[in-house]
Amino acid sequence: GPLITVNLGISGLFWVIAGLSIAALGIVFTLPHVKPHAQYTLSVSNIKQVLTSKLLKLDFSIFTLHLILTCAFIVMPKLLVENNIVATDLKDNWTMYLPVMLVSFIGMLPMIILAEKYHKHKAMLLTAISIMIMSQILFYQTPLNYTTFFILLTLFFIAFNAMEAMLPSLISKTANSDKRGLAMGMYSTSQFLGAFIGGVFGGWIYNTYDLNSVFLFTTFMAIIWWVVILTMKQQKPTGE
Repeated sequence: GPLITVNLGISGLFWVIAGLSIAALGIVFTLPHVKPHAQYTLSVSNIKQVLTSKLLKLDFSIFTLHLILTCAFIVMPKLLVENNIVATDLKDNWTMYLPVMLVSFIGMLPMIILAEKYHKHKAMLLTAISIMIMSQILFYQTPLNYTTFFILLTLFFIAFNAMEAMLPSLISKTANSDKRGLAMGMYSTSQFLGAFIGGVFGGWIYNTYDLNSVFLFTTFMAIIWWVVILTMKQQKPTGE
C-alpha cells in the first residue's frame, strides 16, 4: 500500500484495487454453477438458526476486532512520523510493519496451539483481548520511540493474528454443518461492517478530539468485548 501510494499516488492505489477487483470477477465467472440443495436455500428459518447466542458473540468479536484495527491504523502512521520513528516518507512504514508482523506471527503460535489442541478457545480469546487492551492503554500512556512502538505494535498483532485464526475456526465448529456457509456469511459481513464503522468513528474521534482519544475509544470497545466473551459458554462444538 505505501509503496503503491508513493509511486502512483492515492488515485493510483484505487486504480490498482479496481484492477484486482476486475481480476477477481474474472475468476468468479470461471467457477462452475452449482444448484444449491434445499437445506441451503436462504429462509427466515435458516437465518434464525445462525442467530444463536454463541454465534452472535463470535460475530460481535470479528466486528470489534476490525473496528479496533481500522481505528488504530488511522493514527498509527501519524504516530510513526510524529515520534520520528520512521522518515516522513510513507514508503518507509514497512520497515516497522514487516518485522512486527513476523515476530507477532511467532508470538501467536502458542495461543493457537493451546486453543486448538487443548480446546482452550475461550481462555485464549480472553487472553488475546486482554493483550489488546493492554497495548491500547500503553499506546495512550507510553512515550514512544522505535523500541516501545515496536513492542506495543507487536503485542497488538499477536492478539490480532491469534483472534483472526481462532474466530473462523470457532464459527465453523459452532454452526451446524448445513448452516456453516450462512454462518460464515454473517461472520464476514460483521467483519467488514466493523472495518467501516471503525473508519467512520475513528476518523470522527481523531478530527473532533485528538489522536490519543482514538486509543481511549478502542480500549473501551475492547473492554466491552472482553465482557461479552466472558459470558460465552465453553461448550463442545457441534456439527463436526
